[in-house]
Amino acid sequence: MEQVEEKILNRALDDADAEADGYLQAAGYTLPLSSVPLILRNKCCDIARYRLDRNRPRDDVRQRYEDAIAFFKDLVNGRVKLPIAMNTGGGDGTNSIQPRWYSGDRVFTSDSLRSY
Repeated sequence: MEQVEEKILNRALDDADAEADGYLQAAGYTLPLSSVPLILRNKCCDIARYRLDRNRPRDDVRQRYEDAIAFFKDLVNGRVKLPIAMNTGGGDGTNSIQPRWYSGDRVFTSDSLRSY
């Protein structure tokens, strides 16, 4: 069995995490997650494993990667849900992240613009 350097392994896990985050955000989940379901952890490990063998993956490693990507696409399309809270954006049934507006002090006032 081949040893994997910790640095390379961490990079593969970070890449898988970033890819999963993109899908989770697109599906309407608020990041960071309050808890990570086991299925999500397993799918990220499948992606990381594939990344470690990218140049010569075995058929089973490639299939698990493809299954993980299909799972995340199903998550985005609403065919799969994770057992965690989502940002639902207003209760209209859509899973969208709503913007938050912040107002600071006014920069331009009638006093500051008086000489114009």
